[in-house]
Amino acid sequence: MSTIENDIGLGIDYWAARTPERIALCNLKEEISYAELEDQTRRVASALHERGIRKDDTVLLSMPNTLSFTILEFAMFRIGAIVIYANPLYQCTELRHLIALTKPKLALVYKDRQIRLIQEADPQIPVLLINADTYHGLLRAKPWTAPFLFDKDRVAVGISTSGSTGRSKVVGIMYRNLLAAWDYIDRMHLDNTDVSYIPVPLCQSYGIMATMCAFLTGGGIAIEEKFSGETALELISARGVTTQFCVPVMYAREIDVYEKESAKPKLDTLKSGVIAGAPSMEKYIAWFDKTLNCRILNLYGLTECTALSFTDLNDSEYIRYHTAGRPCRHAQIRIVDEQRRDVAAEEVGELLCHGPGEMKGYIGEPALTQKAYTEDNWMITGDMGYFTKDGYLVISGRKKHMIIKNGYNVFPAEVEKVYSDHSDIADICVIGYKDECTGERIAAFVQKRQSSTLTEEALKVYGKKLIARYKIPDRFFFMDKLPRLINGKHDLQTMQSILADLLQQ
Repeated sequence: MSTIENDIGLGIDYWAARTPERIALCNLKEEISYAELEDQTRRVASALHERGIRKDDTVLLSMPNTLSFTILEFAMFRIGAIVIYANPLYQCTELRHLIALTKPKLALVYKDRQIRLIQEADPQIPVLLINADTYHGLLRAKPWTAPFLFDKDRVAVGISTSGSTGRSKVVGIMYRNLLAAWDYIDRMHLDNTDVSYIPVPLCQSYGIMATMCAFLTGGGIAIEEKFSGETALELISARGVTTQFCVPVMYAREIDVYEKESAKPKLDTLKSGVIAGAPSMEKYIAWFDKTLNCRILNLYGLTECTALSFTDLNDSEYIRYHTAGRPCRHAQIRIVDEQRRDVAAEEVGELLCHGPGEMKGYIGEPALTQKAYTEDNWMITGDMGYFTKDGYLVISGRKKHMIIKNGYNVFPAEVEKVYSDHSDIADICVIGYKDECTGERIAAFVQKRQSSTLTEEALKVYGKKLIARYKIPDRFFFMDKLPRLINGKHDLQTMQSILADLLQQ
């Protein structure tokens, strides 16, 4: 058990005292040491406190992967404020719902257009634009002297995630959930010599846990605002990155750039990585194994319960390629049939989980929180899988109809609801289809109203005003009438068959 496993500073203060000059955060142009990180989080905490932010206040944070994102985040942890992450791609409809659930006292954004969107969603919320001038203004405050307001059972962050009801939910994650990052650290064999490249959104569970891995161990974090294969390889080489936290499409783009380069970039510092956020691809894991001697580990988890199962750096190729490893120490997993009875090894069933990694609940929605659990208090994942006879978890599919595109969760009901409001749409059904690059893509079957001249391009433009771009269907197919079952629901099986035929044309 590490001496900082329960440290109230979540690593920053501990390592600032022991390795003050070590780089904690960097990109291609800037770097911040642990000593500077501690100082800046303390000063920003004071500045936010001067603006009225107190313990248990909610603050909306809507920024891309920047160094200031992480500093603002941990400054709020010092105060004891609850960080509500808003994907910077969110539009007014999504922001309005998120604000209604979390009631933020302040919003921190990075672009002028976000100010307009938030003011349209709720004009009562103060908004602070974080640019170079305002950020340096925050740093002029005196350093915050109080210790971290850390209590394992207090909510630290709210992570927005779509729900099968068609409305987004906000998962309340406690400080003890963040400390479940030690499961990642153990499986990946991380220490304070590691530099982690984190291109996944820092506003999502995967990115948050990756950040915790670095700060708990005293390692460094390398990030860039926008991901590209070229930038990724340049950053890995320039900053001596040892491990990565990516979704499959990111690994695919890195491989593509590397293969096309005649003078291969120097990537010999890479030793490991994690693949999550979409069905994992064996070929990507194998490529890193064979080409760079870099071991990519499969991770299975939920926003509501962080990592549930994880492979280990020392696992065999078969285990790393074909399973999600063994359950993490903070998680218990059951696999049950429709009657919630435990099934035998190698028998597929629905996954239930339990343990200290669980969320506090859905913020502002106690009824939905209650529905997420069985009568005997096991969380319902909605995923299907089985245990091998040796105790390794294999994920076989999703009971829910969630689509995972580029690591983002997209629920058809949410997209359908937005497009159903269009005056020219009589009916719509959204489904996912497999894609080698993105994991999955989104297709929409649309029944137009009579005399409508609606086009696919017009529907994409319409969606951009209402929802994040990654939720907008990649393909729209127009039908005279959408097939339905006797009970009135869309006949998804028939539409999947129709889609398969259309995609082959």
